[in-house]
Amino acid sequence: MTTKDELALGADSVAPDAAPKPEKRARAKSAKPTPKRTPGVKPNLRDPIRDQITQLGVIVGVFNAADGQAIINGAEAQADALQHAAEQNDRVRAALQSMLQSSVWAQLFAAFMPTVLAIAMNHGFNPMALVGAPLKPSPVDDATNPAA
Repeated sequence: MTTKDELALGADSVAPDAAPKPEKRARAKSAKPTPKRTPGVKPNLRDPIRDQITQLGVIVGVFNAADGQAIINGAEAQADALQHAAEQNDRVRAALQSMLQSSVWAQLFAAFMPTVLAIAMNHGFNPMALVGAPLKPSPVDDATNPAA
């Protein structure tokens, strides 16, 4: 059996025990530029963290308005505390950045879930049945919605 090299160069010019060398491919450079860190300058994580905590509160609020509101009310202070921790500790900063970067799907879920659940509940779906609890209005719902 002959190889491409033997055919191209002639069978006499290739050693019989020589294996064909694999072709080397040039590495493609990443299309995204690597962000440069300025020593001593920490990124602002406060706003995206606050937004994520607020989104969590909105989702929880679909199931229990009082709990959701408590989460939303604490979002500012919690985001400030996490930003401060990130400024003091590189590991905390790296963990928070990783969480924020990998949460695109979570953001989409959080953005659409309240709407989907509200429509589903309007058509008789009980989201609390998923966790084995009956659907009952929270005290905040009773105060804000006399028809409930």
